[in-house]
Amino acid sequence: CRAMLADSARIQEADARHLNKRREPGERRVEPIYTQEDVEQAIEQFVTHPYRKEFDAAPGVVATFRDAGHILGSAGVLLEPSQGPSIYFTGDLGRPMYPILRDPEPLPDVDVVLSECTYGMREHEPVDLAEEKLRAIVQRAIDRKGKVFIPAFSVGRTQNLVYALAGMRRAKTIPPIAVVVDSPLAEKATRVFAEHPECYDAEVREFQSDGGRPFYPRWLHYTRDRAESIALNHAEGPLIIISASGMCEGGRIAHHLKHGLADGRNTVLFVGWQAPYTLGRRIVEGNKQVRVLGRKVRVRADIESLRAYSAHAGRSELIEFLAPAAERQSDVYLVHGDEDTAVGFAETLRLEGIERVTVPERMVTYDLEQR
Repeated sequence: CRAMLADSARIQEADARHLNKRREPGERRVEPIYTQEDVEQAIEQFVTHPYRKEFDAAPGVVATFRDAGHILGSAGVLLEPSQGPSIYFTGDLGRPMYPILRDPEPLPDVDVVLSECTYGMREHEPVDLAEEKLRAIVQRAIDRKGKVFIPAFSVGRTQNLVYALAGMRRAKTIPPIAVVVDSPLAEKATRVFAEHPECYDAEVREFQSDGGRPFYPRWLHYTRDRAESIALNHAEGPLIIISASGMCEGGRIAHHLKHGLADGRNTVLFVGWQAPYTLGRRIVEGNKQVRVLGRKVRVRADIESLRAYSAHAGRSELIEFLAPAAERQSDVYLVHGDEDTAVGFAETLRLEGIERVTVPERMVTYDLEQR
C-alpha cells in the first residue's frame, strides 16, 4: 500500500502542477486529492491482521479476513455482530487455479453475502489456450525482430506475466527473448511478492524447489531509472516490454506506444479490461489513429488481447463460489459490476437456486435480516 499510494499521490501532484500552469485567470487552483505527506500519515495508522484470526472491528462486531485469492493480501471480510445478521463481503474475488496465489477460501455460512460481479456475464479464456497464444505472439516478434508492448497493472498482472514467461522459458516452449519490466511501481510490488512465499500456491513452491525463479529469472531486467526507459524506445527487437499503466492512460507505456504504435513489426498485447474512453480502449476498438501524449499516432502495430490473465472470478467461477448461498438461503447483494451485468447475473443466480438476490439501487437503504 505504501508503494501504490505514494505512486498515486505523485501522479496527482504532477497533474495538479501541470493543470495549474495552464489555468485561465480567475480559475480555481487545482489541488491533489491527497499528497505524499498525506500518504505517510495514513500509512502510520494502518493496523494489520492475519488471515483467519478474529478481531474487534467495532463494539459488538467481530471481523475475520479470509483469503480472496485476487492479489497479494486481498481478503474477503466476515462480519459477525453480537446482534443481527452475519455478513460476508467478497471484495474482489480471485479465481481457482490462478497462478501464484492460493485459491479463494470457500464462502462461509452467513446470512448475507455482498458479492462482486465484475465478470458475472463473461467467461475467461482457459490459461493453457492463453499460453499458446502468447507463445505465437512471442515467436512472431522474434521472426519480425519486433517489440511486444504489454500494458499491465503493476500489482498482480505484471507478476503473473513474468511467472508465465518464466515457466514457458523453463519448459522451452518459447525461444530466448529479452524481457524488460519498465515500471518503478511494478519493481517495488514484485519485491513484496518475493517477500511473502507463505501466500504462494503449491505450483509456485514446486517451481522454486526445482530451481525456478518465478519473479527474477536471469534473462529478465527491471529498469532502474528514466534514462533506461527512454533508451528502450531506440532498442532493437525482438524485445518484450511490460509496462504500466494497464489502460495506457499514463505512465511509461504511453511513451513506448508513442514511439512504437506506427511500426508494423510490433505488437500491443492487452491482458486486462480496457475502460471506456481510455487510450487502451480506443486501440482495442481498432482505431487506426489515436492521440498519445498530445500527438496523433498511426496504429500499424498488431493488436492482440488475452482475457485469461484477469484476476477476477469469471461467470462460472462466481456461480460455483456462491452456490452454498442457495442451501443456506442467504440474501445475496451484487455489487462492483456494471448495472447490465449485475441484473443479468442476478437472474442467472436465481436459475441456479439462489432466490434471494438483489441488485442494490443507488442511495437506497436495505435492512439486512438474520436468517
